[in-house]
Amino acid sequence: MIAILIVVSWKGHHPLWCSQYIRACAPFSRRIYVICPDEVNPLNGLEKPDALFEKISVLHFSNNSSKTGFKNFGDLKSDFRELRTLVTSIEESNPGEKLFIFHTSLDCLFIGVSTLPLLALNIRRLFPWPFSGMLMSPDRRWPLQGARRLIERFFNRNQEITAPVGFLKSIMDGALQLTGNLLRACYLWQRNLVLKRSRCEQILVLDERYQQWLSRKTGKRILEFPDTTFTGVSETPSPIVQMIAEKKQGQVVVGLLGEMSRRKGTDLLLDVIQKHDTKGLLFVIAGTCDSTAFSPDQRAFLEEGIYKKDNVIYSPETVPSEEDFNAIIESCDIIYCVYRDHLHSSGIISKAVAFRKPVLVSEGQLMAKRVRDYGIGVVLPEQTPTACLKALQQLSATDYREGILRAGKFERYSKDHSFERYQQIMSTLIKGSSI
Repeated sequence: MIAILIVVSWKGHHPLWCSQYIRACAPFSRRIYVICPDEVNPLNGLEKPDALFEKISVLHFSNNSSKTGFKNFGDLKSDFRELRTLVTSIEESNPGEKLFIFHTSLDCLFIGVSTLPLLALNIRRLFPWPFSGMLMSPDRRWPLQGARRLIERFFNRNQEITAPVGFLKSIMDGALQLTGNLLRACYLWQRNLVLKRSRCEQILVLDERYQQWLSRKTGKRILEFPDTTFTGVSETPSPIVQMIAEKKQGQVVVGLLGEMSRRKGTDLLLDVIQKHDTKGLLFVIAGTCDSTAFSPDQRAFLEEGIYKKDNVIYSPETVPSEEDFNAIIESCDIIYCVYRDHLHSSGIISKAVAFRKPVLVSEGQLMAKRVRDYGIGVVLPEQTPTACLKALQQLSATDYREGILRAGKFERYSKDHSFERYQQIMSTLIKGSSI
């Protein structure tokens, strides 16, 4: 069998996922072709030396539509033309071989709402082969979240406005809610129509809540995919890991890692640190920071006050590597994941579980469901500093954390989201392919 992986996005976790797709397909494939943008090297995520290298061929395409946000249907057609040429050449050079075509991010086809009607009409002509793919976001609440953040920034920066701010905000929120719901309904209807009319046969989702709904809307086979992650740790301790070791001194380490923004609940944790007694807790806040999203008081705290706190390690810079990121998680006792309006899964939970660290998550959506189902942490009932501190104190109790370990709750999650299950799902996909 010949496996063809079509990679469009290379942001965030996509390099990790690409290497995992390659490894999962390897046992079933005589050869693996990776079609990706010119600037991408999909072999970087594989360890060297690796026998897989002999099986892999990398083919590039221009990916012009991604550079314009898929708003230009002409660019999208051009990219599909390149893809057709490449797939045809693979087919001709491997006569009689079964093809398994997998699109690693179907979402990348659906970024520009304006192109969806034309895409729905032309999708079979643009890509005539049966294929499978990963749909990272079965639901999308766009652009409501971004617009709300802009409004918050406006009022934070213009506090001299004397008009009834609460009334103005409620009017804007209502208009945004209505607009967002209409756009979301339009987007989902058109996206599902594209999937329904295409030759896509099987779709993977990380959010099991959408399996039946998506199957009804598209008529396709929908499979739940495990949320696996990379767990390698840097052999050389980073400065942050060294600081944690020096400052811990019996304190419970709470980690907020990655992007620091209101979306990740950073402002709530800052309120806890600023205004409450956090004795016994050591906070590690590391990753890129968008300080403009916070209130003037919080911005001032991030610029100066936070460095005066003895129980805070603050590093507003990108963590250099995945290995360093994992090493910081390993050094923590609790992982803070109180995200706002986050619909689907997050790799941070899989990382926390891999290192046996309980998590604190916000109420609602998939992360809360998984924390409850597996018992791997605490769900925050309300996003207030008092409730947050109480939850952190609950998680910091030695008896609580040891109880999770004794009950084997991390092991159950790890088994359900293991690479072995990952390979089983890929095997099912390959067997279900009709080419």
